[in-house]
Order: sequence, then C-alpha cells, then structure tokens
Amino acid sequence: MTGSPETPFDFDAMRERVERVRHKELFFIGGTMKAGTTWLQLMLNAHPEISCQGEGHFTNVLIPGLVECYSRYTSVIEDKNRSIFQEIEGFPLPVRNHLHYVGAVAMLLLMSEYGDSAAIKLVGEKTPDNIRALPMLHLVFPRARFINIIRDGRDVAVSAWFHNLRVSPEWAMKNFGSLERFSDHYASIWQREVETAHIFAKANPGRVLEMTYEKLHDDGRNEMARVLTFLGADDSEASLERCLTAGEFKRLTKGRQMGEEDRNSHFRKGVVGDWRHHMTEATAARFAEMTKGWLRDMGYE
Repeated sequence: MTGSPETPFDFDAMRERVERVRHKELFFIGGTMKAGTTWLQLMLNAHPEISCQGEGHFTNVLIPGLVECYSRYTSVIEDKNRSIFQEIEGFPLPVRNHLHYVGAVAMLLLMSEYGDSAAIKLVGEKTPDNIRALPMLHLVFPRARFINIIRDGRDVAVSAWFHNLRVSPEWAMKNFGSLERFSDHYASIWQREVETAHIFAKANPGRVLEMTYEKLHDDGRNEMARVLTFLGADDSEASLERCLTAGEFKRLTKGRQMGEEDRNSHFRKGVVGDWRHHMTEATAARFAEMTKGWLRDMGYE
C-alpha cells in the first residue's frame, strides 16, 4: 500500500485514535458535483475547532470495495463449509453488522489521520457523493450531522462540463461531445440527488442542513454563521472571519477576481448564473423539464 510513511503497527494505539475521533462531533458534506462542496470544506477546515478534509470517497469507493471483499470471502467460506466440512461445524459466516462495523472503523481510522487533536472538536469529511448515501452514513454514525449544499442545476451542468473538459477531455468528448448533450444527461442526475437528499432531510429533522451555493455566494457571513450554529461550533466573529478569509475567491485562485475565468483551475469562475452565457434557451428549457419541477421547487425558476 502507498501513502505517507507509516509508524510501526500498534493495534491499541490505533484503536484509541478511532475511539477519540468517534466521540467527537462528526459531520459529512455532500452535494451535486460542482455545487460548492470544496469551497465549503475549505472554509470549515479553517475554523480552529474543526478539521474537515475531502475527498475520502467512503460511500462510493471504500464501502463498495469492502462489500465486494466480504461477498467474495463469504462465497469461499460457504463453499469450504459445504464441500469439505460437511461432518463438522463450519466456520462462522460474516453478517451484515460485521460489515457495518468494519466500514465504520475504516472511516474513523482515516478521519483520525487529520482529526485526532485535542484542539479539534468537530471532524468532517467532504465527498459530493455523500448525499447518495445519507441513510448508510446515518446508520453507522447516528449522531453525525450532514450538510447538503445545493446549486442551480444549470450552473452545475455548465461547471461540471468544463470540469470534465479539464480533467478528462477525451472521456467528455467521446461520451457527450457538447455541453448540450452533457446537460441533457446531467439533468436527471441533479434532480435525483437533490430529491433523495431532500427526502432524507425531511425524515431526519435536525440532522441535515440544506444550504445553497447562491446564498453562500451572496451572503457568506450569515450563511457561514448558520452552518457553524448547526454544527455547534464556535460562531464568534474571529472564528467566522477565519472561515470567510479561507474561502475568498482571490485567495483560492492566487489573485484572480471573481468572474475572471480560468478553465484550467478547479475554481474556474466562481459566479452565479453562468449558465446564461453557455446554454441555449432550448437546452435550458429541456433541463428544467427533465428535473421534474425540482428546479422550481428549489427556487431557481
């Protein structure tokens, strides 16, 4: 395995780290692709009581990998029990709670790499796909809080298109070839993710904070104060200022002004309503139709 240099294996020390982090306040950030999850994560990570990293891809990579591993292991043990040990008791098979436990410990162990400090009271992780797996995260971390950041789906589609052109241009052109085709593809994804997270939030009052990129963009101070209050973090002016400073577009881009585009940057433009400069009326109309009213329900029409 690769990564940072490891200290000698110490089971007890690792278990203690996991327990320390488990008893801190945990939270997870999710949102549709290019909705501002990285921006929010960086601001929260600047808070003196918070450590929030991204992206761990727990729910869309780590846990599915563990599920596959357990499935293969179970098949082998079942076959051995059936074919070799018919006359004696076979080896016990894994059960679902074993997988839940191993998954929870794996996530906590990774979060302990950045959250195991006495000064840190809240430990968070940001992966956009978290909003697809809120029930699973809630099952293994019932005290955890969740932040879902929502952005106008049309802006998300435009930003995601340019993101794909930057990181995987051959894939983007081969599979879609144009913003119009990508937008048609992405509309249902945006609708499904927003709807799924919204339903979970309604079913679990007090556990999920829904916020929008637009409000964070236009009224960052009040929105960040609302986030800190939700998490139970210090919301003093000093802490709030640290968060806001960390999220300044000019700081993140090393000098660019908001609206000044750089298509080679993760922080391409940082504006609201950019879809109007890239989508045709027909494309925007199709997007609205395909999102089944959620664009309207979220206040974007």
